[in-house]
Amino acid sequence: MYLTLLGLTEEVAEYKEGLDFVPQPNSLIIFDEADTFMLKDTERFAALINGCFCICFTATPDNGDAKGVQRRVLTTLHFSMHNYVLDSQANQSRMEADTIDAPSVDDKAAHIMQQLTTGPVLSYCDELLAEKLCSLMIAREEDGVAAGGETSLIQMTPDIDFKLLRCLDRHPFKLIVATGEFAMRGIDYRCPQAVMTLFIGKSFSCKVEALQGMARVGRYKD
Repeated sequence: MYLTLLGLTEEVAEYKEGLDFVPQPNSLIIFDEADTFMLKDTERFAALINGCFCICFTATPDNGDAKGVQRRVLTTLHFSMHNYVLDSQANQSRMEADTIDAPSVDDKAAHIMQQLTTGPVLSYCDELLAEKLCSLMIAREEDGVAAGGETSLIQMTPDIDFKLLRCLDRHPFKLIVATGEFAMRGIDYRCPQAVMTLFIGKSFSCKVEALQGMARVGRYKD
């Protein structure tokens, strides 16, 4: 989003996706998930904000390496960094996780289905495991859904109805299947009345995305 500080009698706010726009001079540009712009297309990002004011929001301004390239990028941009959390109850990103002995797709799917008996599950996985999970859920639910029950399978796509994510702690518990990294940052999988499990079934593209992904579940002690 960017706000122009001039011409307040006209439209003062515009919402944009990506970097394909030309702001007016002296505009205030506000970026959410700002690291996706700063770190992946730094030259273009720097050119866009030149002559403008800029505020960036992100939980991962870099990968945490004080001597790394990403930290040097932020230094080059001459940004002042302020570390605060809007919700004091939110847990910080963590990289620790339990591992399971499930070498095959069938083993992984069986483990996830077992976890689903006690609470909702967010499964970040490859296409093969996603297909297996979807087939198991559809087969299990055919009778129940036909009788008027709710589906408990949510496949994360960019056009998902986010209202579905507001009832994760209700029965029947939901299985959320995500194959893209877009589903593992900036989305709040809140589950206040049940214990939710995050299953990581494939690698992240980098440490920043891993930090984002590992924080999707349990951020509010749920």
